[in-house]
Amino acid sequence: EVVRKLLSKVETNKGGIVEGSYSVIDYVLKTSILRSLDEALAASNPNLLFRLAIVLFDLQAYHEASTVFGRVSFLLPSSAATHHMQAMTLFSATNYTGALAAYQKAISLDPQMSKSYNNLGVVHSHLGEVEEAKSAYESAIAIDGGYQDAVDNLQSLLRNLNDYNTLVNTHTSACDRIANATDP
Repeated sequence: EVVRKLLSKVETNKGGIVEGSYSVIDYVLKTSILRSLDEALAASNPNLLFRLAIVLFDLQAYHEASTVFGRVSFLLPSSAATHHMQAMTLFSATNYTGALAAYQKAISLDPQMSKSYNNLGVVHSHLGEVEEAKSAYESAIAIDGGYQDAVDNLQSLLRNLNDYNTLVNTHTSACDRIANATDP
């Protein structure tokens, strides 16, 4: 019952936890949620499990969130959103290899998921894999030319590489895409 009330509250707030309630949730409900984890994992309701995993992620209980996302992935193997969230959880837990695999799976399921490409670039960047990061950012921008996080990440990467010619071209290209997307 506590889990359902919390999930209802999270759903009402469009996935976020209201500011004043976080300390109450963290202190009182985290233990209840974690105790309910085994019971929830036995359930076959992927929507309930997904929302539980989001709550666990918000509470920074990454291991538990990863376990629940794994269960949802088993129940809904073709859900790109689940693999994307699993990757975010693994990245937050500094499991970069696992995050790479989960982002690649999300992209294979939804090749138009620009956020997964961008985040894949972030992981590659953390691992020092510059060309892979650059390619991932460029893919995100190719899908959504107005995706500012990907543009910023690519520009930062190029700045760090002192590749100013490519930086200028990327900036110009992104501005052109945004201008063309807003033209009637």
